[in-house]
Amino acid sequence: MAVSRLPGVSKKLVESLAKYQIVSLFDLLLHAPKSVVEQSHCPGFLHMENGRHYVVEGKVVGRKITGSLQKKRLEAVLQDETGRLAVVFFGPAVNYAQLVLKEEAIVKLSGEAKNFLGRMQMVHPKIITAREAHNLDILPTYSQIAGIKSANFKKIVDKALLQIKQFEPTEHLGESVGKSSRLAPLYQSLVAIHEIGSNHGAWDDRHKNPYFRRLAFEEILSFYLRLNFERGQDKRKPAHAIKKIDVLELAKDVLPFILTSAQTRAANEILDDLKKTTAMTRLLQGDVGSGKTAVSAMATLHTAMAGLQVAVMAPTEILAEQLFQVYSEFFRKKSVKIALLTASTKPKEKAKLYAELHGQEIDIVVGTHALLSDKLRFRKLGLIIVDEQHRFGVKQRSDLISSCARYQDVSPHLLVMSATPIPRSLALTVYGDLDLSIIDERPKGRLPVHTQVITGPVLKTLEKLCERIRVTKQKAFIVFPLVEESEHLDLENASKAFSFIEDKFGQGAAMLLHGKMKAEEKAFAMAQFRDHGISFLVSTTVVEVGVDIPDATCMVIMHPERFGLAQLHQLRGRVGRRDLPSFCFLLTDITNKFGSAYQRLSAMCKTDNGFKLAEIDLAIRGPGELLGVKQSGLPNFTIFSHSDFADLIEPAKKYAQTIAKTGPKSEHHHLFLGKATHFC
Repeated sequence: MAVSRLPGVSKKLVESLAKYQIVSLFDLLLHAPKSVVEQSHCPGFLHMENGRHYVVEGKVVGRKITGSLQKKRLEAVLQDETGRLAVVFFGPAVNYAQLVLKEEAIVKLSGEAKNFLGRMQMVHPKIITAREAHNLDILPTYSQIAGIKSANFKKIVDKALLQIKQFEPTEHLGESVGKSSRLAPLYQSLVAIHEIGSNHGAWDDRHKNPYFRRLAFEEILSFYLRLNFERGQDKRKPAHAIKKIDVLELAKDVLPFILTSAQTRAANEILDDLKKTTAMTRLLQGDVGSGKTAVSAMATLHTAMAGLQVAVMAPTEILAEQLFQVYSEFFRKKSVKIALLTASTKPKEKAKLYAELHGQEIDIVVGTHALLSDKLRFRKLGLIIVDEQHRFGVKQRSDLISSCARYQDVSPHLLVMSATPIPRSLALTVYGDLDLSIIDERPKGRLPVHTQVITGPVLKTLEKLCERIRVTKQKAFIVFPLVEESEHLDLENASKAFSFIEDKFGQGAAMLLHGKMKAEEKAFAMAQFRDHGISFLVSTTVVEVGVDIPDATCMVIMHPERFGLAQLHQLRGRVGRRDLPSFCFLLTDITNKFGSAYQRLSAMCKTDNGFKLAEIDLAIRGPGELLGVKQSGLPNFTIFSHSDFADLIEPAKKYAQTIAKTGPKSEHHHLFLGKATHFC
């Protein structure tokens, strides 16, 4: 049933609610109160405690009204047998409050008591009417949605509850699923989360509450049903089937090392997909330095040797050039032609590359966003690889596939890679449209990177560290969050530090690298650091992904509190790429060792496992911040959260697959409501 059919709900209100994805009664009732305030009956004004919620009653012994319109202010003084309480209202709220808080009137209020300049006061307390006085102990508080105040939203919810009591929804969940996942029946759950009776203690324990668990299950189930429907359409897209060959034999021909068991498993999963006549859509995820590039190289070579073309898209020119070099080295003994295409490729060379790709004279092209050009046409594109998927987002990934679909009868296979480990529960939702391969093993011989937090004045600390690094003849990255000085953030910046190091150790001791430099300038800086006697590469986070300088053994991160754990872990991964002892120093001037920023830094020192760090980051910052603003694939859940209900993901996904196979029935109708508005 639609919200628009509720009595007293205007067309304007319906339109406002729709903007918040509230279209059906099911949508509405999923919006549980954000909290339940348990109020204490007042022990007397003199004995009230700061920060507690109370229901109070007293006589108005004084009041003063000042200002007008939005600046209007009412100050009243209430008295009981123990003492006095100040009450304050501002703005339009004064208009109603002045009618109730009259001299000598006995009034009842509820609100939070605050100590202000040595006296207790309540600001904007709720004025309790005689009709409301029967239920004051526990008050549900709803988030303000579409400008509707909590009390008014509760009235709409109450109307919806009256409606669904007339037709109890048919239970669609099997008893075994409900019992094993500790889920209450759907109808009871929809009602219970809005009740404010003796069950209120459950609000603080949502992950254990069977009513919340059931509605979280419905949300994640609805998400997977939609995903199955959309992915079912993708799975019907025909693709080139490539006959599978032995992975280890393929690797033996081109790789100078032996694949780990995790790499072999992942490569086999990819090759199994490539032999199918429907398009592969797979995410290859691994920790920093786990060897994803080698696995992607196997898929690339296997596709090219089958007579198909491969497009590899990287987020930056530095990474694209590095992939091009690595692939070229791997495939030097094979009769495949590989090319590089970036924004820096000159127009004449670009035109030549376009013609060669269209004529299938080039088998493999590695590039950046330049691969999204409308002028680019492949003759027989069999595989797309998107490296560092989180740097692109969902739309750019689909744009590349769509551009190929315009001129090909078949879809290319798709492999996306991410060196930013995210918890499995989050991967299953954000990348729910992709099959998942995980490389959870590092190549043999890699030593753990010793990580240390150093507090104090950062430039002085940096000077001492640089002296030690020069004496021991090591190479070090020095990474800053800013390129130039900012009036908003008081941070030492890369340009300033570069000048500081050159003044201290002489010209030629350091190179500067940042995103504003031209491609040839970046390449020169990297080459100087890699191949010559440069001790320091002072940089911004442009080195976060893909930069491979095997001889670099030190990573110095300035103001690490400005970064998330995933980014810090990525930066640390630029060192420790050989069998040499390596170090990561986190230089910070923060003094609060109990805040979330210092928690992240401490976690870095305790483990170098990217997946463990991702779990910690998820708990500290939540999924939105962990993934960053570029990741547009994060579903907008109302009740479900990864921190509370991660254990429901697998059973919900499995149940969605069952429904998809047998076909949805009438009792599943609410799960598909508002495809354009529900969970978007």
